[in-house]
Amino acid sequence: MVGEQALGGEPQADSEMTDALDEIALLLEQLTTFEAAKREIAVGTTTFVALAREAADAADRLARWAHLELRLGEMALSEASRGVAPRLAVTPRGRTLQIIFGEWEAAAVRRDRAASGSSIEALAAHEVDLLRREYADLARSIRSVVTTD
Repeated sequence: MVGEQALGGEPQADSEMTDALDEIALLLEQLTTFEAAKREIAVGTTTFVALAREAADAADRLARWAHLELRLGEMALSEASRGVAPRLAVTPRGRTLQIIFGEWEAAAVRRDRAASGSSIEALAAHEVDLLRREYADLARSIRSVVTTD
């Protein structure tokens, strides 16, 4: 949590804020992807509506994460005024294996539920591939750190 102290007196990394920042960045990327895909689709189609629904859902999640980030930031500001300076956890792109795996699974579900041959299926399949590679890269980098320490 914000401002908790580790055993050595150092402020502990604020994983909730890091998670919020990561999720916001991911949702912004997803919204950009959905909006770009919608530009390629005729407006009066079920594919366009499905992409618009996905964009609206992502925007709703984005708003919730942004409000959480605001509350956490206000808490950190209050604690900083008392001399506690929380730090953010740093991971490649600020993302954890757990977050990437959850996104990977969600993308796979979207891909599997999409109409065969649709642009939504293609978009989700592409996202699955990217997330699989991101997961493997991060897992590999974590293993190399663990084995060299």
